[in-house]
Amino acid sequence: MALSSGRGQTARRRRNPTPKLNPGIEPTRFDAWRSFIQAHGVVIWLMSREMTTATHRPLVWFEVLLYLNDADGGLLTMQQLEDGVTLSQSGLSQLLTRMQRARLIQRVRDRRDARRQLVRITDAGVEQLRAMARVHRASIQRHFADLMSAEEAATVTTVFQRILEAGRQTRGQLRRGED
Repeated sequence: MALSSGRGQTARRRRNPTPKLNPGIEPTRFDAWRSFIQAHGVVIWLMSREMTTATHRPLVWFEVLLYLNDADGGLLTMQQLEDGVTLSQSGLSQLLTRMQRARLIQRVRDRRDARRQLVRITDAGVEQLRAMARVHRASIQRHFADLMSAEEAATVTTVFQRILEAGRQTRGQLRRGED
């Protein structure tokens, strides 16, 4: 298959040089996986760029503010936030420190368990979320929603919900020490 390289040249799609590294994965399903990973990377890159350009804030700040805003009382544990964003524990901690300096979040001790730290969205965080939401909504529309029919969106949702649920179950088992 010929692909445009964007410089007036045509590049040939290379065959997978290591097809045996994925034994047992049916080619159509493996292509779906690769397409998902590549599409995710490109769309997140585009959305991140648009968010940073428009708001001078990284996209991951929007994710954290959204999770907090949607939480009961605007409060989440560190574990709950960690489950929602794709950052390591130390990466999340550093991110929250920057967001706290910007007065978008507060860290507070759990009244029921002083060992646990909770994260709360502030009024300034809610305002920042509103500003970021306009950019986020437009990016989703442009780079995702406009590229599929309602029927395709329903299929994608069904498949990703199934994958998400299976992943959450496995993660829960691993955290509890089950194999």
